[in-house]
Amino acid sequence: MATHITSKVLSGAIRVLAIVGFVVFMGTAFRRCWTEPSTDFPNYYTAAALVRQHRPLRNYYDWTWFAREMNYASFETQLGAYTPQTPLTMLPMAALIGLPPQTTRRVCS
Repeated sequence: MATHITSKVLSGAIRVLAIVGFVVFMGTAFRRCWTEPSTDFPNYYTAAALVRQHRPLRNYYDWTWFAREMNYASFETQLGAYTPQTPLTMLPMAALIGLPPQTTRRVCS
């Protein structure tokens, strides 16, 4: 009888811990990821926007120019460069450039 009660208490405690863990995750890491562009996304978005504007590809690899273009693309606080990427990496995002940056990020996630 005591083991039955203990297993119920343990099962309930595990459920409560799982719910608390889920709420903490959604309230911290997930919310930050959903609202802040702090990944490589700004690099891809900026490059795709530049493709849609028919800007020369050789400029994408100029760090200063690309950083300035990131500012124009609404990523003022994000440092980034397009140096490690190949030209084709921005093409999947080019179709979504008509959307605001955060909406595009959510669609791509």
